Amino acid sequence: MRKTKTDKKDARTIAQFILAHKDSVTQLAISQDLQDIRDMARERESLCHQISAVKVEIQRVLQTTFPELAAMTNPLTKVMLHFIRRFPSARLVSTAKPSAIEKTLKEKPCSCRLMFTPKELIEVARTSIATVSPAKELILSGKIETLLHLQKRRNELTKALTKYCESTIVDDLRVVTSIDGINNEEVFMPVYEYVCKDCNKEFIVFLSIEEFEAKPKIKYSHCKSDSVQRKITGFFTKTSKKS
Repeated sequence: MRKTKTDKKDARTIAQFILAHKDSVTQLAISQDLQDIRDMARERESLCHQISAVKVEIQRVLQTTFPELAAMTNPLTKVMLHFIRRFPSARLVSTAKPSAIEKTLKEKPCSCRLMFTPKELIEVARTSIATVSPAKELILSGKIETLLHLQKRRNELTKALTKYCESTIVDDLRVVTSIDGINNEEVFMPVYEYVCKDCNKEFIVFLSIEEFEAKPKIKYSHCKSDSVQRKITGFFTKTSKKS
């Protein structure tokens, strides 16, 4: 402790508070394992938010460099992200050979059938209303690299979090994942903690990242109040089945 005249007063105040609130203070104690899990879960949530933000940026820049592409296919699939990183604009697609387009599209495994041929894609690019901007081409390729990196980190963290939980709370995890429709990744979906300002009660809300970013109106179900404030965020199970 610091050597000041207020040390004794501070210590006495802290001791009196702990004595008066010993029950609640004890409940606040948390093991290092659970703290580590919470930290990893929060980091994963942060990565998910960053991924969502970068996806929005990719689509925004693509509207400048090749706006017609979004109408032809989903530009955020693995195949198309790989393709766009190589050909980030209508200008580059229009000057490419069909064989080069086809080769790039086949370099990544595709779970869905592409609804266009390389020649059709080149024709669309040649009549595109895209703005020619080498700078935005560079920016778009960079954002895709950032997205792929974030997705890789998220997947690594998900695996690490699952493994860590299996080694620390294996019994609880086994019970949760034994429920039909819940797998290991779903165990770590975000739960948002709120406090009702009217009745001062705490409650939790399960939301996907997309649902949370839509900024839904949160109400406390017991008193029907929408005067609520978000507290901290952790990860918990969210199941699609209704109880």
